[in-house]
Amino acid sequence: MSKACRRLRSIFADTVTPGTRNPTSRSGNAKPLAGGSSSQLYMPLFIRNGRSFENSVLRLLREKDISVVEARLQDQKRHIRGREGFAVQLMLLYGRVGLFEGARKVFDEMPDLGCSRSALSLNSLLEAAINSEEWEMVDLIFRDLSKELSLDANLITYNTVMKAYCKMGRFHDAEDLLVEMEAGDIAPDVVTFNTILNGLYKSGNFTKGEKLWELMLSKNIEPTIRSYNARLRGMVLETLVGDAVKLFEEMQEKGVMPDVFSYNPLISAYCNLGDLDEAKKWYRRMVEKGIGVDKVTVAALVPILCEKGEFEMAYRLCVEAIDKRLVKEAELLQSAVDCMVKESQVGLAEKIVEKWNSKKRESSLEFPLNSSE
Repeated sequence: MSKACRRLRSIFADTVTPGTRNPTSRSGNAKPLAGGSSSQLYMPLFIRNGRSFENSVLRLLREKDISVVEARLQDQKRHIRGREGFAVQLMLLYGRVGLFEGARKVFDEMPDLGCSRSALSLNSLLEAAINSEEWEMVDLIFRDLSKELSLDANLITYNTVMKAYCKMGRFHDAEDLLVEMEAGDIAPDVVTFNTILNGLYKSGNFTKGEKLWELMLSKNIEPTIRSYNARLRGMVLETLVGDAVKLFEEMQEKGVMPDVFSYNPLISAYCNLGDLDEAKKWYRRMVEKGIGVDKVTVAALVPILCEKGEFEMAYRLCVEAIDKRLVKEAELLQSAVDCMVKESQVGLAEKIVEKWNSKKRESSLEFPLNSSE
């Protein structure tokens, strides 16, 4: 049995010995389920230790042990007992691991488990469908199931469906949904606009994104960091780098503090233009603010640093990426290693290979046999 399986079983041991103190219980006394005997005390530890449960499930998924995941999630349904919030947690977790049918089964069985369904349950089922990438189910749940069960959609419902439409590239449907919301006296919020803006700008629909940006401002909805980051990415995709720089400064003037997702578009833009000095300037600004790099930063900077012969900085970024587990695949680092060896930076290349391979990743780095090639 794998360590993850043993860990999962230890978290969700169904019984405890009477008199044994549970470290998560203040009193140390476990309460049996309704109808349970005093000799078999049940501890619904998912309620107390949900984070550990989620982590264990994700480890099992990485080990491809889907059957154990399904069995453990199925076992937890008996703890619902009228708690809609618990049912919601369980549906979301099913969705998190891509088991939408399990989430739908929980939703369908809620009445039999003494649990009423509300917009909260509906929204959770929609979220589970999105996380499981069961896109065809979103309309079915939203249009048909909600009406069948007389569950009124609220702002969160519309925002969730909006996210699905944008994930599918159905921006026209997302815009129609915005009109439907206003007709139903459900005022869109900044989350609504951020969802569509991100989809439009990311997909290259810059003109539509700009119109929606103006509509958001006309409704006196203040842009957030997510709003600005989406627009920055859109401008960079349109090669409007100068406008992106102005927007970045405007954001700061309005008291919206940039994050790594604000700096990355500008760093990437200058890297793509071959302007390493400008890219490094934005990188330094980011680091001076105490903002750490992510995989996008590393992927943008390392290739051009190697190309321009700045191997020390490329090496430092590679090591940081390995230490912080920012890079899961070896291709980027392999390219850097190959370039370093070709340019007689063998020592740096060896250190990168040794550090990566010491982490026992699925893919390993290879040191070029002939450094003269």
